[in-house]
Amino acid sequence: MVGGRFVSACGIRLVLRRAFQRCSTATIFITSNGIFREVNNDLEKYDRSSWLDDLNEVSPNGAEIFAKLCSTPVAAVRNARPASGHFPLVLYAGGLGSRADANVELGEYLASHGYIMATVAQLGPSAEEPTLETTAGEAGVHVDDLEFALNVLRRLPNVDATHLATAGHSAGGVAALEFAARNPEVTVVLGLDGSYGFLPEPHRTEEVMRALNRLQVGQLRAFLLDMRRADGVQGAKLDSTVVDRMVRSDRYLVTFTRMFHGDFTEFGTIGLKLSIPLPPNNDGRTRETGFMGNQHAYRAAVDFLDANLKKKTEALNLFLTEIANTEGAKMVHKAPLP
Repeated sequence: MVGGRFVSACGIRLVLRRAFQRCSTATIFITSNGIFREVNNDLEKYDRSSWLDDLNEVSPNGAEIFAKLCSTPVAAVRNARPASGHFPLVLYAGGLGSRADANVELGEYLASHGYIMATVAQLGPSAEEPTLETTAGEAGVHVDDLEFALNVLRRLPNVDATHLATAGHSAGGVAALEFAARNPEVTVVLGLDGSYGFLPEPHRTEEVMRALNRLQVGQLRAFLLDMRRADGVQGAKLDSTVVDRMVRSDRYLVTFTRMFHGDFTEFGTIGLKLSIPLPPNNDGRTRETGFMGNQHAYRAAVDFLDANLKKKTEALNLFLTEIANTEGAKMVHKAPLP
């Protein structure tokens, strides 16, 4: 729950060709035999190990924080009855190394506002390469899995796939854009500190640029909400090349001076609520500023989706007001070519 607003609706998580459904009002596991069950078990082990490694990196009490995290309740209720009706669909792509529960908070929040949010776990192209890298050859692997998920979701009675958005954090932003470029029915793209808007690290420039150059976004007509760190924050070096090529899209570009990369995910809330230590920084950023930025960004995302997927007349003004009332946020609007 974010901003005090919560209603029943259904959010769904698909783990790559494995039937795993997660609703904001219900959590349903449909297990399968053989390799799929083994892969799901491996993903669960990876997620737990990944969380523990991340927490141990920032705190000597990482194991204690991890135990608190595992005992923290979520808004999901097992076996709850889904809300009736048809709901717009948001396909979410996590960043490299993201866990299967990537941005669960955003998923629950969108579901509480009448959206279905689905994601697939990040898996590499083969059993020998189980993880993804930002290379030209693997950039489309996650998109392929999201397209598979969309074909599954179209058959579900509550899903309105004619009202479709994509969203992505970090490298997942590249996947969200590529998915929209390959699937013109996408109406909205949400970028959360997306990699397509930064200069890559020097040692990764060649492979990242090959991946970005694959993006055929010149004819993309989806609305874009791009929310990211301001230039210089946490070492960010902004690069508008990809966004500038989106000349047919209506683009809203928002920068935040007091948010770090992880604050555009559930970590913005978890970091504060579990009192996870924050490494020293010169950006004036605290767990409190990260949390507040996270809340503003999520509310802005819902308003933007309401305006452009649900066509609510008042929603665009709500979005603009949300950004205007966010300390340290600045917005640039780039209208599409006629």
